Amino acid sequence: MSDGDPGVFEARLWKRGSEDWPSGFADLGDREPEQLWRAGPLATGQRRIVAIVGSRKATVSGLVRARELGEHLSAMGICVISGLARGIDGAALAGAIQAGTPAIAVLGNGLPRIYPDENKSLAEQMVLKGGGIVTEHDRFAPPRAAHFPQRNRLISAWAEVVVVVEATRKSGSLGTAHRAFEMGRSVLAFPGSVDSSAYGGCHSLIRDGAHLVESVSEVSAWLTEHREPYELKRENRRLERLWQISGISASSELTRPGALAEMQQRTGWSAAYLLRVWRHWQSRQQEDESFKEDL
Repeated sequence: MSDGDPGVFEARLWKRGSEDWPSGFADLGDREPEQLWRAGPLATGQRRIVAIVGSRKATVSGLVRARELGEHLSAMGICVISGLARGIDGAALAGAIQAGTPAIAVLGNGLPRIYPDENKSLAEQMVLKGGGIVTEHDRFAPPRAAHFPQRNRLISAWAEVVVVVEATRKSGSLGTAHRAFEMGRSVLAFPGSVDSSAYGGCHSLIRDGAHLVESVSEVSAWLTEHREPYELKRENRRLERLWQISGISASSELTRPGALAEMQQRTGWSAAYLLRVWRHWQSRQQEDESFKEDL
């Protein structure tokens, strides 16, 4: 195991409630962490975040597909998130940094250690290219079996979509996918030969409701088609968090003098886009109230 280069992987505390704290973590409920450790700028901005996961002991074709998918999504301006494990995770992240969009890895151990050692150079490139490495575990904490399911829940919550490239029935990536299902995320999975155990987990996910995709271009087409609902849902969460921070009540309907200008300054959004997000939030609240009345 590598202890890493503290100059690159020096851990900085990242607390819940920070303005750049991932809004999707709220879906973890009482399992949302109070704080994390991070290395790198994590310059993801308001980019979409998609998880690419799969088996550690992947086939050559699976590794090639993961790398191609990571590079393709990154070229679309999408931030790829994964574990830093050998196999599908590492291949996807390696592809992502080639296209230039910042990428994120979540570890099952503490910084500044990088595990596995073979992906240290990859992790360094991710940090230097504007992405980052994140962990829930204290400095120098070793990787343990129990840490990886904890890591996987963060990946599921952070991403809007989880793509499983190749997975056996025992792959930990199935846990990532099922947590995504539980939080209302979409899961995409590639099928393989019915005679190959390498895709047994993917076939199981497809039976459970994952969207079947057969090519990298099909993934990008699906993401393009389903772009707006995810963006608005994410922006709704951010708006709610900023309301809490600023003290501006959602019920003010942005009509209080100065409220619209203040929220524009905090979000960087145009007035038109801010009002569009707010109207979407308002419609969700009305749907929730109607549902409660029907109970």
